[in-house]
Amino acid sequence: MSGPADPVKRMIAYLEAKDVVQAAGHIHDDFQFSGFGSDPLNKEQFLSLMKHLFQAFPDWSYHPRELKAEGDAVHFKTQVTGTHTGMLTALDPGMTPIGASGKAIALPQDQVECTVRDGKVGTMKVTSPADGGIPGILKQIGVSK
Repeated sequence: MSGPADPVKRMIAYLEAKDVVQAAGHIHDDFQFSGFGSDPLNKEQFLSLMKHLFQAFPDWSYHPRELKAEGDAVHFKTQVTGTHTGMLTALDPGMTPIGASGKAIALPQDQVECTVRDGKVGTMKVTSPADGGIPGILKQIGVSK
């Protein structure tokens, strides 16, 4: 028997494997992502952001832990790490591409809350500390924003 945490676990596992196509199968069509320093994103925008981050940080990892399901909500913690070895693009409209710096990033721990609807992830809200998210990535690779 599957529970509400299953689609979240599958989505995160596929994202950890850098497989956005398979991850998309566990994301609701009217998915909304918020937090991490970006405007609310729909499913397509979120998957595009992930593709760009995976290109820039091929070893990107969320390090998900402490996953707890409560009704239709699933809470867990992440701590993103990676090494900037590829071109970083498309974080913001009109962003100038940032060439590989070779720098490792280790963001502070995020709190994540997902809701599950119709057996798929309907929302994902990431709460990042001030030195986390997109601004934290840019700072750690030496780009001032």
